[in-house]
Amino acid sequence: MNITSQPIERNISTTEDAVCAPDSRAKDLSKFAGAVITATGEELAAHAACKAAGRAWSKINSPDNKERATSLAEGFKILNKAGILKEENLNALLHHPKNARFLVLGLGHLNEIGILIQANFDALLQHAKNVPSLTTGIITLNEAGILTQDNLHALLQHPENIQNLAHGLGHLNNAKILTQDNFDAYLQHPEHVRNLAVGIVILNKAAILNQNNFTDLLQHAEQALPLAHGFGSLHNAGILIQNDFNTLIQYPENALIIAEHLVIEFQNREKDDFLVPVQEHLNTSTLG
Repeated sequence: MNITSQPIERNISTTEDAVCAPDSRAKDLSKFAGAVITATGEELAAHAACKAAGRAWSKINSPDNKERATSLAEGFKILNKAGILKEENLNALLHHPKNARFLVLGLGHLNEIGILIQANFDALLQHAKNVPSLTTGIITLNEAGILTQDNLHALLQHPENIQNLAHGLGHLNNAKILTQDNFDAYLQHPEHVRNLAVGIVILNKAAILNQNNFTDLLQHAEQALPLAHGFGSLHNAGILIQNDFNTLIQYPENALIIAEHLVIEFQNREKDDFLVPVQEHLNTSTLG
């Protein structure tokens, strides 16, 4: 049933009471219904919302139900703005109260650029269990200015890798190199997304994630795992710099072995730098 009628003026509290008060949970439910009515601004939508809320209230009747109710009401508002507020969509949102905040965030960003259509709404709900990571990816693409219908579709093609993919995209965006070309290039290696993401994150933390290094990393996507281990070993020792990256990327299959040798050399140098002054001090004391 389509419920996108034109907004009309009325007394909201009266409508709440009329629709929801008979329920034994009227106090909390009517608050939720009131938020829904305010969000949608529609008589028919308000009635449908109250009925759906009554059926689903047990799912959001928890200590954090206020936050969930607020998120759901905001979701109804966004659907209304996009012109797809109807009872089946309202019920669909109500079936995912735990992920309501992430769902609504994702819907808001899709609506912001004009691609919140029924097909995209359905697609988002089909991946409800991955929606926190999926929403993170959507937000990141929007922040980078490359959230489009095609890129959303591309994200949805990798549900099994979406957490790692979104994590990598976030760090590319932090490094100011999340462009359309880099997004496309990253997705050309779906089987290596996790290992590439680990490498991207470490390079960004070491402040050496740039276009050249990202391109070099993608060129060795098949060796992303040993490279990630090598980067991690050097970064954990606090010595991952550009020269070391250059060394590892030349020998990607042996990156971890090389990194471990570099760490040992560094530790030995530090040990020598500490022991030489101590020994000189002991010699001076003995001579004195």
